[in-house]
Amino acid sequence: MASFSTTVEVGAPAGRVWALVSDVPRMAGLFSYMAISDFTTLAPGHWQFQRELVLPALAPLRWVEQARVVVEGELCFTAVSGDLSRFLGLWLVVPEADGARLTLALEYDAPMNLAPGMPEIAVQYVIDQLFTSVCRHVKEAAEASAA
Repeated sequence: MASFSTTVEVGAPAGRVWALVSDVPRMAGLFSYMAISDFTTLAPGHWQFQRELVLPALAPLRWVEQARVVVEGELCFTAVSGDLSRFLGLWLVVPEADGARLTLALEYDAPMNLAPGMPEIAVQYVIDQLFTSVCRHVKEAAEASAA
């Protein structure tokens, strides 16, 4: 099992960052390598959808994911079926004096066929860079909408 966690300072109000993070279809639209489909609202603040991730040099990944608002500023997510046997984590948005602090923390198991022939540490590095990129894109999108 691998884990990832990063926190970034965002120069936008926490409410704006939270509005972006908790809008699952809009978040997916920030990334050309990620798509969601079959989006269903299970209850207020609780969704299920099919997610697909396609990155160069890696096998495509497809899974059904659920995301749920725990409290204002905290969104947890987990894969419930598909290519990822373990994929769970959370987004956390905390107000700061000059904006917000955004945290992404998760645990995952990458499938063995994700990158045949590539050392496991290299696969984890690529995936960690992907998650770092996701946080950077969310930061940039929130700050751009604040301008």
